[in-house]
Amino acid sequence: MSDANKQPKKYDSVSEDIEGIKKQLESKQDSLKIAALKNALNYGDRGLDLVISALRSDEFTLQKVAYSLLSKRKEKRAIQATKELNKYLFFECKLTIRNNLIDYHSMALTSDGKIIVSCAGGEKTIKVWSSKTGELINTLIGHQKQVNCVAIRNNDEIIVSASQDCTIKMWSLKTGQLLKTIKT
Repeated sequence: MSDANKQPKKYDSVSEDIEGIKKQLESKQDSLKIAALKNALNYGDRGLDLVISALRSDEFTLQKVAYSLLSKRKEKRAIQATKELNKYLFFECKLTIRNNLIDYHSMALTSDGKIIVSCAGGEKTIKVWSSKTGELINTLIGHQKQVNCVAIRNNDEIIVSASQDCTIKMWSLKTGQLLKTIKT
């Protein structure tokens, strides 16, 4: 097969090719449906219409792939279609850290998603966790009363915590060392 036959032609037999893509979207195999959606974007407005219609599909996999494809597009219709969709639909839980004794007040996540920092109700400490394994990496001790909130700043180098002891503390994320205390 020559290269010319592999690529969709801009205007020749588009309806025939689009019909083939529509049939492929009716397949029971997700891999065929995903390939069809990706291929549809090669066929202009009619292909774009197919991908936009997949956003309204009852099939989660098709919605997710269609959203991913459309979110990279510059066409006004594609932008509008992705704006109208609930983006939170595609959130998925990557890790659950269970501790039935603690009510977490605040959590922060590093920009690369590898570290979680938390503080919990009634505790005077800050916990540093691996988001990949759920393992406790470090416990930061220094507040005299309950820690109410945590944040991560300065390119993931600094943990900032605020406590009912009327202090804000800054910690090294890497070492856990207390760097500064501000009395409020």
